[in-house]
Amino acid sequence: MVNLTEKEKKSGRQYRNEFLPAMVAYVAVLFAAKALLKYYPDTIWDVPIAISPSIPIIFGLFAMTRFIGRMDELMKKIFTETAAITLMLVTMVAFSYGFLENKGYPHLDLIWSFPIVCFVFGAVFFFVRRRYNGE
Repeated sequence: MVNLTEKEKKSGRQYRNEFLPAMVAYVAVLFAAKALLKYYPDTIWDVPIAISPSIPIIFGLFAMTRFIGRMDELMKKIFTETAAITLMLVTMVAFSYGFLENKGYPHLDLIWSFPIVCFVFGAVFFFVRRRYNGE
């Protein structure tokens, strides 16, 4: 694997210090929202409570954006290529699965779209980065 510069290590630590609290908050808000909606299903606050887990995700996305802004040009190119391949793979699978749902396959909730994109991005990033690093 590639040896990271001190600047890249610092940027990674900054990203981790911004992103991880947002994800911990997401999990906490998600469980709280589910519990509240379970015990108070007919509240007038049901919509704000249901979408409240999205707020910590916004902070996580801002952390990602700042992290990308601190990258050098090669890493930005790797991220861009990874994002393009991820977009193509996930949309093609989703498009194809939509046809399978019409044939009786189980419906997949959209709540799984973000975790799926993150997983595919990580897998694609592994291969794209290896190609650029000559390994």
